[in-house]
Amino acid sequence: MKKEFTPQYIIDNQGCYQETKDKVNNLSFMKLETINIMDILNSEIPLKDKGWFLIKKCDFTIEQKKSIALLLAKSVVEIYNNKYPNDNRVNECIDAIESFNSGKITLDELIVKRNTASAADTTSAYAAAAAASAAASAAYDAAATAAFFASASASAYDYAAYAAAEKAKYKTKVLQVLIDFVNSN
Repeated sequence: MKKEFTPQYIIDNQGCYQETKDKVNNLSFMKLETINIMDILNSEIPLKDKGWFLIKKCDFTIEQKKSIALLLAKSVVEIYNNKYPNDNRVNECIDAIESFNSGKITLDELIVKRNTASAADTTSAYAAAAAASAAASAAYDAAATAAFFASASASAYDYAAYAAAEKAKYKTKVLQVLIDFVNSN
């Protein structure tokens, strides 16, 4: 995983960040000669931009992308569970991802659980369910194509960040998942 960057790298890789070059240059970490990923994660930029940069620009391995997608889904599944305590589809999908990643179930079994979690499409809890579904996509698409896999892990992050935005207490939780992930890799 790439953890250090130059200010020029940030400017060249700001993606769809809707700030002008001057505003990007004024970000707290842009004054540093070498920017560490923790400088970015602890900065003033929005959570969604922190996650986007981490997932899209830090050169994760396929295993790291699978891992972060699963961790993010787990970090917000409580939103779904609180709203629908008798609906186990999302939790079963998360369990299936872990089983698939450890070789305990087949790809076909994972796809069934992913499709079931995708059907758990309801109001604000949708994002938590979608994070699990995207994490499952990340797990099984890793075997197919790295490009689609990267998209699925980014989707898991997007849904987790959306769920966190819906429920403010989860913003800190999602950010901590990102920080812990960086520190452990």
